[in-house]
Amino acid sequence: MATRENERPAKKKDSMKYPVMQKIDNLIPNPTKPENSYNIRISNKINGGSFGSIHKVKAIVEGKKVDVMVKIEASDHPNPQLQQEHIVYSVLRGTLGFGSIVEGLGTHLSRDICLETADGEKAEFNMLFLTRLGIDLATIHKRMKLIKNPPDGLHRMNKHTVLNAASQMFDVIQLLHNAHFIHRDIKLSNFMMGIGIDRHNVHLIDFGLSKQYKDLSGNHMETGKRNLHIGTTAFQSAFVLARHIPTRRDDLISTMYCILQLILGALPWDIEWKAKKESLLKNSSSPRDKIYDDFCFKMKRLPGKDLFTRFGIYDDYKEFSEIYEYFQSLAPAEDPNWDFIDGKVSDCGRRHWGWFDWFEWLEEGNRTPENPKHNYYEDLIDEFNKNYGRAS
Repeated sequence: MATRENERPAKKKDSMKYPVMQKIDNLIPNPTKPENSYNIRISNKINGGSFGSIHKVKAIVEGKKVDVMVKIEASDHPNPQLQQEHIVYSVLRGTLGFGSIVEGLGTHLSRDICLETADGEKAEFNMLFLTRLGIDLATIHKRMKLIKNPPDGLHRMNKHTVLNAASQMFDVIQLLHNAHFIHRDIKLSNFMMGIGIDRHNVHLIDFGLSKQYKDLSGNHMETGKRNLHIGTTAFQSAFVLARHIPTRRDDLISTMYCILQLILGALPWDIEWKAKKESLLKNSSSPRDKIYDDFCFKMKRLPGKDLFTRFGIYDDYKEFSEIYEYFQSLAPAEDPNWDFIDGKVSDCGRRHWGWFDWFEWLEEGNRTPENPKHNYYEDLIDEFNKNYGRAS
């Protein structure tokens, strides 16, 4: 199965160089025009970036009203990604921990659909309709920090939450890799919780930078170095920062960084950067971004035990330290030992009497006699519906 290269260039492109980028950020949240032939209503933008945007959609599917999401990119985008997303979702159709393409809304990947933008002009976009999920872990983490208001500004998730999230994160990464894809942009905001009866389940999203790492004959893709910047710097492994071609190993290391963010309340390098940045910037003539990148690179090269000990979490999470060191030792094309990974997570759970169906945002909330089971996640969902659920 052939896939399209969608690597980001080493230098960030200014989205304003492409007028259509501005248009896609300003889609009017009104009913779509008759010429696009869809019985849908596009609501306000949920999320987005230089590659496109995500909107909530009210649609009629087989005579029933449904709430779905649509990913939109400009038809003339210089680096289109929806085709690759469509491939991944098609291969993983029906797999737990992944969204699904919505049946009944035109073709599965709708091309060159005419929409009116906020400046009154019409432009053509590609659209991919997906089942609606809940709230991403980065947003949940920020909300819990606001609620708990820790003195140092760092909300550390409890062990039960960390163990549950970590176990499910590794599960969805394994399923993606078993389908012969790597993600290449793992970060906390790309893990989302479900809604309704699915609210206990972690889902992986955003496959625009994903790539097939084995061909139909089972041959592994090229490894080595290439002058490309792929993914999000703060979550990239030291190997990727050194311009090694991303492989499964790097997806796993990035996942460990997501887990560390839940444990520590922020990424380790961001915590230390806050304390040391003034002296580092003062004593160097290099650009700020380069100083930060070099600082992160050095910390990411630390052995797992040293990194975990440095932040006082080794005793509680020594199994995760061992998993991290194992990831660091993997060769680029080496198959991960999932029995080892799962075993270490289970060992940590047994030490702490871990509850593998427990998330603090689902178990805590402003309980009232009228709503004795209220939780903080419900507040986030209500806010989502209020802010993004209506077309204005």
